[in-house]
Amino acid sequence: MGVAMWREYVQIPLVVQRMLEVLWDMAMTARAGGSMDYTLAKEVVSIYDLLGSRSSSGRVYHSDFADAFVSQTLHLYSLEAHQLVSLSDCSAFVSRAHSRITGELQSAQQYMLPETLPHLSAACERAFISEQREW
Repeated sequence: MGVAMWREYVQIPLVVQRMLEVLWDMAMTARAGGSMDYTLAKEVVSIYDLLGSRSSSGRVYHSDFADAFVSQTLHLYSLEAHQLVSLSDCSAFVSRAHSRITGELQSAQQYMLPETLPHLSAACERAFISEQREW
């Protein structure tokens, strides 16, 4: 009954967007060194997973959460890496990049589905490594 109610009342575009924003804000707090309610985040992610698939957009977890979250993470770290390149020497950049990638994956392991971790890792590596090759 809970999953049916979720599909009926929560899978409204405005609610879906707001839930993504709340999870994003929670992750941003953790990225900035604050605390995150990992239990709550994991519960929401689990609900997305339990919703299964839609014929039009595939798994709800991916279409409503994970794909957007990974994309936003790539954008966030691309901006950060670009700033670091202009302000840091190579050693400081590599140290910060390693710290951010490691921290992101350690945090994500506490609430994301395991299948998302490689995509999140690839996004972080792309932002800090692939996009900075010219430096």
